[in-house]
Amino acid sequence: MPSVDEALLSEALVFSARECSIEAGGVHELAVPMSKVDGGFLVYEYAEASDEGVRFTVSTPGHSLLLDELQPRSSDQLHVAAGLSTLLILKWANTEAWLASVQLSYTVRVISMEAVRTRLDQRLLHAAEHGHGAEEMERSRLHLHWACGHVQRSA
Repeated sequence: MPSVDEALLSEALVFSARECSIEAGGVHELAVPMSKVDGGFLVYEYAEASDEGVRFTVSTPGHSLLLDELQPRSSDQLHVAAGLSTLLILKWANTEAWLASVQLSYTVRVISMEAVRTRLDQRLLHAAEHGHGAEEMERSRLHLHWACGHVQRSA
């Protein structure tokens, strides 16, 4: 999956925490808004300080599971299709531990498809104004087609 560029990241809605404590068997939960009409991207990174790992899940309020991973750290992006939900529930669970709490730091960015379309339109206009060839413009057009809902999760 193509990476989200810096211009889009700077326009994103950002949620972050540093050294958030999750007790043994506990869960840290974060609700983030998402456009149900357009969908968008969830760009996330997290790290658990002891390298023991936490279970990270992304789901809808209706419990449709979009992502489930168990690791000490991760950095990726998730495409959320249009029509799915106006809210996503992110959970970091320390359910694998019986005794020890963990310290979690994370940054989550929400990027709307409208912002993606606007950025790609700008890139196409820039390519046309600066004489970039038809091949570059076709690549940007295909990227826009892809970004508007044809991929569910990055590899």
